[in-house]
Amino acid sequence: MADTDPLYAQRDRADSFGAVARAYDAHRPRYPDEVIDDIVAVAGGGRVLDVGAGTGIASAQLVARGLDVLALEPDAAMAEVAAAKQIPVERGTFEEWDAAGRTFDLLLFAQSWHWVDTGVAIPKAMSLLNPGGRLVLLWHMTNPESPPAEEFDAVYRRYTPVAPPRGSGDDVSLSDALSAAGFTVAEKSYPVRAEYTTDAWLDMVFTFSAQNVLSDADKAALRADLAALVGPDGVSVAGVAYVATATRPTRPVHTDRALALSFGAEAENYERHRPDFPGEMMDAVADLGPRVLDVGTGTGKAAAALTARGCEVLGLEPDAAMAAIARAKGVAVADGTFEQWDPAGRQFDLVVFARSWHWVDPEVALPRLATIVPTGGHVALLAHEASWRTFDDPRIRAVIERVVPLGDTAARRATDEVVARFTAAGFDVRTVEFPMTQTVSTTEWLDSVFTYSRFLVLDDATKTDLRQRLSDAIGTSEITVSGTPRAMIARRR
Repeated sequence: MADTDPLYAQRDRADSFGAVARAYDAHRPRYPDEVIDDIVAVAGGGRVLDVGAGTGIASAQLVARGLDVLALEPDAAMAEVAAAKQIPVERGTFEEWDAAGRTFDLLLFAQSWHWVDTGVAIPKAMSLLNPGGRLVLLWHMTNPESPPAEEFDAVYRRYTPVAPPRGSGDDVSLSDALSAAGFTVAEKSYPVRAEYTTDAWLDMVFTFSAQNVLSDADKAALRADLAALVGPDGVSVAGVAYVATATRPTRPVHTDRALALSFGAEAENYERHRPDFPGEMMDAVADLGPRVLDVGTGTGKAAAALTARGCEVLGLEPDAAMAAIARAKGVAVADGTFEQWDPAGRQFDLVVFARSWHWVDPEVALPRLATIVPTGGHVALLAHEASWRTFDDPRIRAVIERVVPLGDTAARRATDEVVARFTAAGFDVRTVEFPMTQTVSTTEWLDSVFTYSRFLVLDDATKTDLRQRLSDAIGTSEITVSGTPRAMIARRR
């Protein structure tokens, strides 16, 4: 293969590491603690596939932090070194490997993405990741400072082309290619500096593929020339550890019936511990119209508040236990989902989705709204996100993401996408915010957290352990909860 071919196509180089497997493991640098900390955090305690794991350098660092890691490595000698570290290893290239139906929460390519065909690897990565899972691409990108990199390059050119620090030579940038495939990409660099003795530097240099494929005579001559350049003072290097994190889109929550049907078993706790909507918000919503349909009424928190303000409210709720509590408050409740419910020709001045829009299929819901909301009528999407905002606290998020993938907590708010959908469906949209801050006991906050669906579906032992870990992470008897409850109000044109 020509030196200008993508690295994955240069099989002599790709297959060159086995001969230096033990030297590779001994002399290649480990990844900075800050990098591993961040990978552990985004893994959320889930299952990790380390692709092109080599001798298991990154795998071992992640296993030491408690992650469940499977290593995938095509080279037998490299895989043998990794397996000796008690890391589960399977053999094969990523492009050809059969996952046998397994999926993962995180795929890691540590110094290995440039060895795969991205045209195959990107869609395969998408297929292997669970919704909200992460594809993490990691490289050391350092260069000598003393002696200067340019002097090293002049020596290398006598023997081998100077390879770029990463990439396959494609015209499309890494971030663009991943974004085009549907990933959300974030990039971060971590400063790295290191000092090497002359021998340590030379030992590391001769674990790279460009040097591995040289003849024995050229290797010896290159090592002598590099040693002469470095002299007795060693080498200072500087640069970054570069990480690209690509997140697979989360499956729309309305398609996950286990989550949607999780509330009934904890209906009483939901009623007791979920916070009520701010009074100012309910005053503003009640002014939008007297005849109200409250979709996904739950235990009737919004419906009861609107009834108390003089509205005539019909609740719609698919869960019998939740509906029973709403009816006990005097709320009239129809059974069913919004997609399947028959309005029997009725129209409403106002349709409310109080913490429930994410439970309906917008492709069905928007056309239905056009039939039951008259011109000038309103739809109100209410969000009360204080607990979810609290999840952005690094102490809390790190604990939760070991068990529950949070993704972007802003996804529960009235996003630009939701506004665009309503606008295209013939509505004028505005958003009204009701900032709030309150101090509650840690116990009260935890009680509220464990009424959310992603926590309700956990088994009892996991719930108990997670609750204790959160309490320990908070470390105080009280917690300040802040957020911006908001109403996205859409008026039909």
